[in-house]
Amino acid sequence: MKGSPNDVSTYLAGQQIHATLVGESEVKVPADRAVVTLRISTEHKSLKEASQANQQLRASLTAYLAEHGIGAERVQSARFSSTPRHGTWTDKVKNYKVESHLDVTVLDDQQFQAAAGSVDKWSDVTYAGVKFEHSEKEAMRLKAIGQACDNAMARKKTYEDALGVKLSVKRFNETGAFRPMERERIMSEMGIQGGTAPLSPRRLTTIGGIGDAEGSTAAFGELVFKAQVMIECRLESR
Repeated sequence: MKGSPNDVSTYLAGQQIHATLVGESEVKVPADRAVVTLRISTEHKSLKEASQANQQLRASLTAYLAEHGIGAERVQSARFSSTPRHGTWTDKVKNYKVESHLDVTVLDDQQFQAAAGSVDKWSDVTYAGVKFEHSEKEAMRLKAIGQACDNAMARKKTYEDALGVKLSVKRFNETGAFRPMERERIMSEMGIQGGTAPLSPRRLTTIGGIGDAEGSTAAFGELVFKAQVMIECRLESR
């Protein structure tokens, strides 16, 4: 198409032409808590004894965490399972293995280390993973969506000014994603898996090359909230 903005406006006057505008944004915030998952495994010839031992160890672990400022309200049971173990040459049950998982929410590096220290304190406790979070996740998501809308509307204005047309918004939808910035990837690459106590988040920062431990203001690193808004508009002449 060739011509002046007036030619474009005249051409579009009788047309029902639609355009789709895309706005994107990315909001980065420091994680302010982490959920450490601990696995408790106990075995006994009797299922009852194995279950009781598991329950007693969970109680001891909960008391240990409370001594380090992690109250019972931040220690949640996640999963529970019992598995009969058979002999090599017989179907007779040799013993029973009972496993339970506790999700422990920690708010700083000191509490993180306390939770990780339980792995060294009890041989039946192993480290099963960590998830970094933000207490205002929904607010951060809405902030990302708002910025994506601003981005789309800025593009809308640019097109209107450049082409001498009016874009009327008819429909829109949004998508988004939330993920930790680097921590889980680093922990995976370093082989920090069940059975070993994790390194502190500050130490991970140094090893991961994301910054130095002393200069980091967030022990748990960054979380990223991404949003994309697609706005369908109808082209009209001014």
